[in-house]
Amino acid sequence: MPIEYTETGRIKRVQADSILETKLVINEMRTKRQEFLETRKTLSLNSAQMRANYHNLATERAAQVHYAIARRRLEQAIRPIELQRIQLDRTIQEIDSCIWQLDGYLSSILGTGLNQQDLKLHYQPIVALGTGQISGFEALVRWQRAKSGFTFPSEFIPLAEETGLIVHLDRWVLLEACRQMREWQLEYPEQAHLTMNVNLSKKHVAQPDFADHLEEIIRQSELPPENLKLEVTESAFVENPEPLEASVDQLRALGLQVCVDDFGSEGIAGHYLQHLTLNSLNMDRSLVSCLDSEEVGEEGVAMVQSIIQLAHQHDMAVVAKGVETQEQLTQLRGLAGEYGQGYFFSKPVPGDDAAVMIAEKAQW
Repeated sequence: MPIEYTETGRIKRVQADSILETKLVINEMRTKRQEFLETRKTLSLNSAQMRANYHNLATERAAQVHYAIARRRLEQAIRPIELQRIQLDRTIQEIDSCIWQLDGYLSSILGTGLNQQDLKLHYQPIVALGTGQISGFEALVRWQRAKSGFTFPSEFIPLAEETGLIVHLDRWVLLEACRQMREWQLEYPEQAHLTMNVNLSKKHVAQPDFADHLEEIIRQSELPPENLKLEVTESAFVENPEPLEASVDQLRALGLQVCVDDFGSEGIAGHYLQHLTLNSLNMDRSLVSCLDSEEVGEEGVAMVQSIIQLAHQHDMAVVAKGVETQEQLTQLRGLAGEYGQGYFFSKPVPGDDAAVMIAEKAQW
């Protein structure tokens, strides 16, 4: 096994590269960590209850009998409870130690990947529904290690968030994506209008030097700012509307485009749109799937239509994420959606394959 534990759950040894793929190690660590957290929560509740029982028992017995007699009886009655409580506290300390170890290993594994440049970008085309032609690409990061192959974002992005590496990761993706788009512009000047979409984490957007760093990336890559679209999840706008409003103003002042991503993933809460000047709204794939769902039926179509109308009222274009069927595409075109993205058009592909799409002027 790649991870060996002591009898108390402490980690003895981690051997990822020489025994199993790194992604399996990460998954096992995350599963073990979650088990520890859940167990700790349960034990903490039990410990608190035991403390309450201890107090209640002491109060009741002292009121019933003489102090000296009560004290002896109390000692006999509460000794098992106290021993259990002490054991629980020790177990909780052990679990805290294990969680700390796991966090350290996870951070080390991901940090090594960043330092060794094991990260790769894949690109998924964004298609103009009116013409069927590519309007741009979204840059999607992949983690590729020599012995374990690709590790997908769902496996390591949460680790980056937890360990504080997400800002470093975001900045790497931004610079590489901008450099790639600039390279394509020079190689295919007739396609210089194509845009590059990059998804940003909430933690990155909240950094004090966020706008300054973006300006430096634009300078280094020599990509015209209007060719870069920054995607920020809807939850960030809902949770921190005022700080984000200032950030959006800074980005637009630089000539960058800003999009709200995953719109509708947690319900429709578009009240913040009236306070922000955004370029486009990325409709969550869960809503797009309603367009050909027998269970949802016409209600799903009406919901998508209302979102498109909402976006247009705020002068925003709509990008439908997760388009997978011809029926979904037909419905979106009929509802005046501007752009689509999903496996119906293409999965995310390496840069060389994306360049072929550009050269051949792929159309759907």
